[in-house]
Amino acid sequence: MNYHLFASIASVGTTIQQSFRRSALKLRGIKIGQGVIIGSNVKICKGVIIGPRVKIGDRVSISGNVILNSKVVIEKDVEIVGNVEIGAESNIGPYSFISTMPAGRLKIGKRVIVNTFNILGAGNSVTIEDDCIFAAFVHITDSSHQFESISSSPRHDPAYSEPVTVGEGCWLGSSVKVLKGVTIHNGCIIGASAVVTHDLPSFSISAGIPARVIRYRK
Repeated sequence: MNYHLFASIASVGTTIQQSFRRSALKLRGIKIGQGVIIGSNVKICKGVIIGPRVKIGDRVSISGNVILNSKVVIEKDVEIVGNVEIGAESNIGPYSFISTMPAGRLKIGKRVIVNTFNILGAGNSVTIEDDCIFAAFVHITDSSHQFESISSSPRHDPAYSEPVTVGEGCWLGSSVKVLKGVTIHNGCIIGASAVVTHDLPSFSISAGIPARVIRYRK
């Protein structure tokens, strides 16, 4: 068997397949840059903007006013819904869910690593600055339900939101939870399973429930 010929044919097949997938998206009115790679069983709705050299894995679903800037990697089985912008060279790990309410906005900066099974949600505003690293199972939300009235279930009470910001170069450990109204300033490190309920100062190292500063980075 001529293995070089076989490899060449396989490469052409892959190229044709990718060209077909990109053309199908363009015909549906989706803006798509050069060199984009699209996995199988991907669902992308009109209104999404895909920058150059973006890679989208298998079974990804993207809908709403979503912008994927250049060289973003969306790994398999990710769902993105709402008003979301992901900065250049950022990576969204498998099985993550990123969403906003209709009036909310969620912005992820450049070179951010969002790891496996992350959940990021914005009722109002969630901002993640450049060069952050999130371990697996991180959960960030800017919203909660009112619950003071005992005449009804919190399920039926109105939700309310306060903006969340994660500053540049932060590292959130596995299973960290960040709740509404929190600003995590630049360079913070947060230990695994911490629950962040209040602002954290720059270059601090925090842990616990609720998260408390245990020392500062040198």
